[in-house]
Amino acid sequence: MAGIGFRLREIVTRNTFTEWVQLYVYAAVIFAGPWLMSILCLAALAVFALPDLQQDGVALFTITTVYCYAFSLITTGAIQLPVTRYVADRLYEKSPGAVTPSFVGVVILVAPTQALSAAAFLAFCELTLAFKVSAMGLYVVISVIWMAMIYLSAAKDYNSLVLGFAVGYLTSFIAGQTMGEYMGVEGMLSGFLMGQTVLCFWLIWRIFQEFPNTVSFELDFTSTFSQYPNLAWAGLFYAVAIWIDKLLFWYGATGIRVHSLFYTHFPYDSAMFFGYLTIVPSLALFLVRIETEFYTRYKAYFGGILSRLPLSEIEQRRAEMVDNLRSSLGSVLIYQGAFTICILVLLPWLLDAFGIDSVHAPLFRVACVACVFHALLLVLMVVLLYFDFRQIVMWLSALFMTTNGIFTYLTLDNPELFGWGYMLSTLITLIASISVLWNRLDNLEFVTFVQQPITQQKIVSR
Repeated sequence: MAGIGFRLREIVTRNTFTEWVQLYVYAAVIFAGPWLMSILCLAALAVFALPDLQQDGVALFTITTVYCYAFSLITTGAIQLPVTRYVADRLYEKSPGAVTPSFVGVVILVAPTQALSAAAFLAFCELTLAFKVSAMGLYVVISVIWMAMIYLSAAKDYNSLVLGFAVGYLTSFIAGQTMGEYMGVEGMLSGFLMGQTVLCFWLIWRIFQEFPNTVSFELDFTSTFSQYPNLAWAGLFYAVAIWIDKLLFWYGATGIRVHSLFYTHFPYDSAMFFGYLTIVPSLALFLVRIETEFYTRYKAYFGGILSRLPLSEIEQRRAEMVDNLRSSLGSVLIYQGAFTICILVLLPWLLDAFGIDSVHAPLFRVACVACVFHALLLVLMVVLLYFDFRQIVMWLSALFMTTNGIFTYLTLDNPELFGWGYMLSTLITLIASISVLWNRLDNLEFVTFVQQPITQQKIVSR
């Protein structure tokens, strides 16, 4: 994440309103680019193109796209954090030449694996060959986009990155609408795939531009999995935790079978995706604050340790860092809380605008509140990873996954409790993360020094 901060701090120093707006747009795209843009694109298609299709085609196209994003995140969850650590280590070592070869190696491993898994799933679905090919292609392309975003976290040209997302999803919208008119749902999915392919190749091109290399590909990044296995487990547990409640609703008694193995659940899916959209501002704010203010004090604290400053000076720097962290978290909570309250007040009008029955308003309110807890939880997990508390993050992710699965399962048969399982899970995991983080920060000097390896020095007798 430090690579992001270098560029963000350059923007902040310009101190103009336009640059600040640009800064938050960058932060939103970095934190939630593919997911946010996909929701907006699907919403646009729903308004302008999908009404021309039969209702079954609309549902199949939408749920197929959601499945591609959901399962691509789950299946790449164990890869993302170790690869992120590998890229960060190479940049810290000032070895940018190793970045692109490792990306090519990641794609060589991910793309065929994802293609085979998608083919195995689609083999049990009674769909046309054209639809299956497009669905498999979309699944693979989205998986590669997730990997590319890791490598572009330290990119210098964010204008090009944001432009790439805009061009890619605009192409998805235009091609999906145009091809859908002539080829139905198969054409719409193919058109959407076309735009995502444009975005994917745009991101790949930017990686090659940012990190020139002389080696075609390398598989050195695989050593990170054995070196940091807890990162792989943390990524997998967290990815499953995000989607396990949706999966239980999809394949539960109240799930709606769209086609073959494709299931959905209304209104749970709509409520959760709406709730996720409401936390994008807080995530962007957190990224800006953590990268433009907290990181400076974080670096000063550990720099003081490496420089062997007096303990009193180190403790003072720790206090400044913790105060800034609490201030940043407080700002996120205040702004997100105010934004969520506004959403809750306007919720009846918003539901009416989208044609959703007001009887589902309680579920949407629960989803919005739960997503606030989730946003804060994600923020705290990132902070814990800053201090390299990988084991803690792994156990917190496991707690989130387990509680979300159990609580959601217990509420499946009661519509009045829909969403409460997810909310209780995020709240419990959030409380656990807060207690662990503040405990570690209060004893940070002790934790920092006891984690250092003890080297054996050879004593030479004279």
